[in-house]
Amino acid sequence: MVDTAAFVAARSLTSHREWLIAEIEAGDMRLPELRDAEEHDGRVGTIKVVCIAQAIPGAGKLEARRAMGTLGIPPDARWGELVPEAESALWAALQKHT
Repeated sequence: MVDTAAFVAARSLTSHREWLIAEIEAGDMRLPELRDAEEHDGRVGTIKVVCIAQAIPGAGKLEARRAMGTLGIPPDARWGELVPEAESALWAALQKHT
């Protein structure tokens, strides 16, 4: 039998991640808002960098992965693992594609 509390927690995390990615894709959430969200909600830090990078308007999968590679960000890195300078550099690199 599935642990109901664990299922609810996992579903909540998934829903939050989907909402956040949709906000980034729509252009409604930029780096300052993302940092603010991370400061107030630890769930943001658990999202993979590649998912956030791919969601930046104008940046696709290839551009996101290339920028991450150029900046030395591992493909399995989580947003909460990045230092602010790496966040800014990645965001700036991907904004060039818009």
